[in-house]
Amino acid sequence: MAKIDWLSDISKAVDEVMKEIDPSMEEQTFTMSRLYQAAMGPRSKENIPLVFGSSCYRRFLQFGGNLRKPKMLDSLKLRLPADAIIFFRTTKKGIIATSREKDMVLKIFLDEGHIPLLQDEIHSLEHLQQTDFSPYAAKLKASGKNWIITNFSSNSKSLLNLKDTEKYLLENFSTLLLPPMALFYKAHELQIIKLSDWMLLAQERLAHHPGRLKLARIVKMIEAEMIKYPEHQLIQGGIHHDLHAGNILLSEERLTVIDWEGGTRGLVLIDIMDFSRRFLNTHKREDKKFWKFMQGKRELPSLLANAFVQYANWAKHSFSLEVPLASFRLHVYLYVLERSLLLYEKRQVDRTLDKQGFEFKVMTC
Repeated sequence: MAKIDWLSDISKAVDEVMKEIDPSMEEQTFTMSRLYQAAMGPRSKENIPLVFGSSCYRRFLQFGGNLRKPKMLDSLKLRLPADAIIFFRTTKKGIIATSREKDMVLKIFLDEGHIPLLQDEIHSLEHLQQTDFSPYAAKLKASGKNWIITNFSSNSKSLLNLKDTEKYLLENFSTLLLPPMALFYKAHELQIIKLSDWMLLAQERLAHHPGRLKLARIVKMIEAEMIKYPEHQLIQGGIHHDLHAGNILLSEERLTVIDWEGGTRGLVLIDIMDFSRRFLNTHKREDKKFWKFMQGKRELPSLLANAFVQYANWAKHSFSLEVPLASFRLHVYLYVLERSLLLYEKRQVDRTLDKQGFEFKVMTC
């Protein structure tokens, strides 16, 4: 059984929050579910379809592999609602507890390095509540130095329950996600910037990156492509920076985007191209075709090409921005450079060191 030596500190932190939010809250015993790797309250059973998706069969397919993992613990007592489901975030020394009865999602982090991310999320949610994107964001209910409470959002039609989640998202993100995300981008100091101007700023940022010599090759690739598109423009502003199926909650009534810890300012294509990267990570045959395209040995795989057309149409409709359909390779290079810069600036992660990573493969393609 894995040891979680910070649970006593979590218990104290939960007590402090509940004394402030709901002093009448009683302590409950939560038992560990090996299938979901989460702690379940005595009345949490009815919430399982709302948190993990309504299909029992799909849930088993998705989480069945967890049965081979050791339990994190047998049980624990916390002052939380009896219907709560508790997820553990060990690297952050934290928990996320969801309760439909109390219409709450409590997130607590004890790791000092991650508390600033939680504060970033609080600021993002405060801002989102004042924008047209508000219907698609969780509602901030209360917060403190190392905790945050938002409303409960159903995930009964969980994207993770789909047979091929990444393919579905790549095929449908233009209708499912891009319309509401356009509202988000417009509410966050959106800027249309010339590619040449953005590159000048990127060069300044690159000087502080430990992998700048490796990324210099990407810069040369971009400069070679820029000759074809001298007037090309990019969309820059606030981005989610971690937009994936687990952070997109879906029910019959609404779509909710959660987890704004990593929100930052950058190129919008980061959120967009993430769908293509994640698709390639889970589809080896398409991945091989993609790398042959990058080497100039074949056409771009149709699914990726169609997704790029969706993005181009959305950019024109939402921002009056013309995206040349032949510029996919340029956008891959821009994605690699911007993602590498942002991950180092935000989290001090050097993506050029991962020889199995997408960035390294593009640099050495």
